[in-house]
Amino acid sequence: MLCQTPSESQATQTFRSGASLVLLDVFTSDSKSGLPLNKLKREDFSVTDNGKPVTIETFDSGALYDRGPITLWLVTLCNMLDYSELQSGLFAGKMNLFRPALEHLDKHDMVGVAQWCDNGESAIVLQPTNDLNQAISATEKSLQKRPFKNPMCDPMLGNRAKTCPGERALREMMQKILQDTRDTKPERVPVIVFL
Repeated sequence: MLCQTPSESQATQTFRSGASLVLLDVFTSDSKSGLPLNKLKREDFSVTDNGKPVTIETFDSGALYDRGPITLWLVTLCNMLDYSELQSGLFAGKMNLFRPALEHLDKHDMVGVAQWCDNGESAIVLQPTNDLNQAISATEKSLQKRPFKNPMCDPMLGNRAKTCPGERALREMMQKILQDTRDTKPERVPVIVFL
């Protein structure tokens, strides 16, 4: 009887296969209100690849509120004498229009108000709070007309921090917001809306 040992290439056969996990982010909104639809389930979706149905292996929805809390920052640019019809000044007297959207925040989320000015001022106007009335009121207050005009910014004149104080104020305001984030336990994700 003759026995043969398989050659090295025959003994070790390698089969290669692959799989791809494709993450699809889907953002849905109500056609009437424009607000997010957050009660959708896996069964409400179908996915196809070249016309063939694909199994949805995992599904997460914002309706589960399993994300960490956020701080929504409403940030305004000072309403200067010569800017009343521009920039943030457009929102003066209209902050209640934001109420429906703010009311859809999760109960663990907070709203803070910050401001920066082209004259170099910056401030946290309202520390983060769950009180929407206070947030709207503080934002309206930050939108009141300020008694100075927009200073001219000429970056060609040398030190940009001195010739463009508004840019420095914007950086300082952002640092204040980030410091507030670091000081909260657990840290809240800052979401900044420039008005």
